[in-house]
Amino acid sequence: MLFVLPLPEDTDHLNVPGSPQPISKGIIVSSIPNVLHLSVLFSLLIRKNWEYKPKGVLDKTHLRFFTKKSIIEMFNSLGYQIEKIEGINPYRSWKLLIFLAFNLLTFGYFNCSQYLEYACIAKPK
Repeated sequence: MLFVLPLPEDTDHLNVPGSPQPISKGIIVSSIPNVLHLSVLFSLLIRKNWEYKPKGVLDKTHLRFFTKKSIIEMFNSLGYQIEKIEGINPYRSWKLLIFLAFNLLTFGYFNCSQYLEYACIAKPK
């Protein structure tokens, strides 16, 4: 028997990632905010400010912050393998043109910064 455990926007609110422990044979479907999102980088690099907000990536209730790499590492440490991870909710603003030019100059290094969240599907190893 296989269970699907949807975890939208919950993983970043947990003291210990994965706690309470998911059912060991279940598939985890989650949506996790991306701390490398352009809005966060802009605020940090240009304004030199890490400001918590009522909602969004820097929601003041978030206890942990994730990048694509740290999402994969978290699931691996819990005994899960990422089946699919995809950036969702791309950045939409006039600043996107500046970002695209900057991203082009850095050969796509900051491509992950355009996504607000990552949608993930993980299965037990």
